[in-house]
Amino acid sequence: MKTLYFNAHIHTMNAVRPTASCMLVEDGRIVMVGDEAPQGFVGQSVDLKGGVIYPAFIESHAHIQNTGLAAKMLDLVGLDKHAILEKLQEAVKHTPKGSFILGRGWNQMNWGGGMPTKEELDEIAPHHPVVMTRMCGHSQWVNSMTL
Repeated sequence: MKTLYFNAHIHTMNAVRPTASCMLVEDGRIVMVGDEAPQGFVGQSVDLKGGVIYPAFIESHAHIQNTGLAAKMLDLVGLDKHAILEKLQEAVKHTPKGSFILGRGWNQMNWGGGMPTKEELDEIAPHHPVVMTRMCGHSQWVNSMTL
């Protein structure tokens, strides 16, 4: 099956021809990029109405938004509970009361198992809502203020 996509802003990533306006795809593979449809083309045509095409711009289930947000959180990956609580204690010193403290990456297996408790967080951060997301993203360790 052949499909010609036209009326587009195609970024080719090729220094010789950095942009184009049409692209021919055959059996799922790009076979031509340019500014003119191939002579004698027979197949389906799709007007992209000025849309933009970027090569290999895909999301591979990386949770990109969460990856960016994690940069603003306490990094808890690989830490035991004692180190996590020390990191929280340091964050409390630099965070205004009432402001959230967020962390990501804890794993109870790093401290021999056993789930953490809100009381452990309450003791260090009674005036801050604390939310610590487990490494898998499916569990959270929160304090009383958050609850």
